[in-house]
Amino acid sequence: MRITRRKLIDLAHREAHRRADEEDVVSAYLIGSVVGGDPLLGGTADIDLILVHENPPETAREVVPLSEDVHLDIAHHDRAVYSEPRNLRTSPWLGPALYDPLFILDPAHFLEWAQASARSQFNRPDYRVARAASLLGHARRSLDRLNGQHSFAWMAEYTRAVMDGANTVVLLAGPPAAGRRFVLTLKHLTAEAGHPDVFESFLRLIGAESTDGWDLPDWISAWSRAFEQSSPDSNDPRLAACRLRYHLSGFEALQQIGWPQAVVWTLLSTWHLAVAASAVQPSGGGARRSEWEDFLERLDLGEASAEHRTRELEAFLDGVEEHLDLWARDHGA
Repeated sequence: MRITRRKLIDLAHREAHRRADEEDVVSAYLIGSVVGGDPLLGGTADIDLILVHENPPETAREVVPLSEDVHLDIAHHDRAVYSEPRNLRTSPWLGPALYDPLFILDPAHFLEWAQASARSQFNRPDYRVARAASLLGHARRSLDRLNGQHSFAWMAEYTRAVMDGANTVVLLAGPPAAGRRFVLTLKHLTAEAGHPDVFESFLRLIGAESTDGWDLPDWISAWSRAFEQSSPDSNDPRLAACRLRYHLSGFEALQQIGWPQAVVWTLLSTWHLAVAASAVQPSGGGARRSEWEDFLERLDLGEASAEHRTRELEAFLDGVEEHLDLWARDHGA
């Protein structure tokens, strides 16, 4: 199957209408690279589909493979989330998503109504600041949970705080960065926001300011082994089997265009999921954990570095807050 943007949209239409016939789906829309930009990276793509349900959905996210190279990444939302659309103006993720999506199912014009209200004055400086401040608050709460215990949970909170902190500045210029191209997009958007220094700080926080001595092929191989071991028994959609090829093809493409840092970010933000899942399986995950810990040590993110990395993260978030305050003053927010 030749993958085109039109084909991906058609596949999303088909899935949304099938769900509407079989479930309580009232609206559906697309976000992500299928809506704007090039959905393909390394010949593979995911389709970011939002399904809005009449009642609270049983699951928040699922991944549905459609072919070897394409899968649906479905987020399930309760209709009640959209009942106060003005509040979405200050939501750092859902607000930008609803601002410029591709509607594919909205028979009662429910989403159309919610979007119209949410978009009103969406780009006013005070709303931009409110969205950024909300995301910075998320980052600080993650920071607070870094209580000195270096574990799978520590790395999850650390990477989340780093991502949210960097995206705080991005939100002053547009939607937050995400996905396989996160690092590339972050570099572009922080520069557009007038703060390229935030990107440099981001690289330092993930140990990617220098690529000297990196053994990326070995790291990718070890990550793949952990992913393959954990995927069959995991209920985490981020570890769905189809995501392995999706990531590997992305890694290859990112290396070809000279962005190994983007590969390392994905390894860092996903590897701990696989190792944690393997650790609770009957076969255990000792060897996989050892490879993961070696990777962290190379990035100066191992257990011995947890305390000073936490301090660096706190200083980074303090700096982001200063940027935010200055922007607010300059724009009358």
